[in-house]
Amino acid sequence: QSKFQALHTSPILRLSDTPDPATNERRLEQVRYSYFTLGAQTSVPFSELREWYEAQQVWDKLLYRDDFQIKAGLQAGDVVIYDNKKVLHARNGFTGARHMAGVYLEASDLWSHLGQAKDRALAAAAVTA
Repeated sequence: QSKFQALHTSPILRLSDTPDPATNERRLEQVRYSYFTLGAQTSVPFSELREWYEAQQVWDKLLYRDDFQIKAGLQAGDVVIYDNKKVLHARNGFTGARHMAGVYLEASDLWSHLGQAKDRALAAAAVTA
């Protein structure tokens, strides 16, 4: 990561363009935040920089509050599934060897496959009943 260099400008929080019909609020579509990719704010007008950095400090403090974190000790074979666009994730230190594998998939594909598995299970249960 020390050699990581990229120029990418995007908001930390991206909300939906239209409000949710049930709540009349815009939904969170993506959160993008990483300490090693956060650089100087060239897209913020100079007159707003102080306010932006003050807001960033509030954001940073929120991220480290225990009531905004879920901590789990993982064991060999454990699986964690989360929406990479809506959940910030990190790890604490660890000892010993570790092997992690990641996969990216579309939420609609996941829900489709889970729905199909549920339908197969219900059909199998009906046959044995």
